[in-house]
Order: sequence, then C-alpha cells, then structure tokens
Amino acid sequence: MDIQAQHDLHLLNEVERNAVVTQRTMARKLGVAHGLTNLYLKRLARKGCIKITTIPRYRIKYLLTPRGMTEKTRLTYICYVQYSLA
Repeated sequence: MDIQAQHDLHLLNEVERNAVVTQRTMARKLGVAHGLTNLYLKRLARKGCIKITTIPRYRIKYLLTPRGMTEKTRLTYICYVQYSLA
C-alpha cells in the first residue's frame, strides 16, 4: 500500500473516531505538515469520502460518508492482506 493510501486510511479512522478533531492534531499524528493534511482532507472530500461542515464560527466538523466507510474498509482489507502475505 502506498503512502497516500496509508494517510487516507489514517485520516478516515480519525474522522470516524472523532468528528471534531483538528487538522493540527491529525497532522501531528500523521507526521506531516499541516498544509499537506489540509490537502489530503480536501481530496477525500472531493472523492465523497468525507463531508466537511462548519459549526459555530471557525470550527470544522468532518463526517464520514457511506462512500468513505466503503473506502476505509477497502483500504483496511488491502493493508491486512499485505501484512498477512509479508
């Protein structure tokens, strides 16, 4: 599994666990720059995996969509198969 898919899986897991997690926290957990995390989240939103909504003033909430749940399952399966084969 490539790095981008690993980041996608990690972000989808974080969004599922905590919808109001900040980009800064996600960037720290991923070990990447804040701007790159923003780019990953926007790409997931364009793909329809997450929905980004604003809650009162300067707060953002991320919601996992059914398509996002499917993508998360697919990536988890790929990760498990590669781990098992190794």
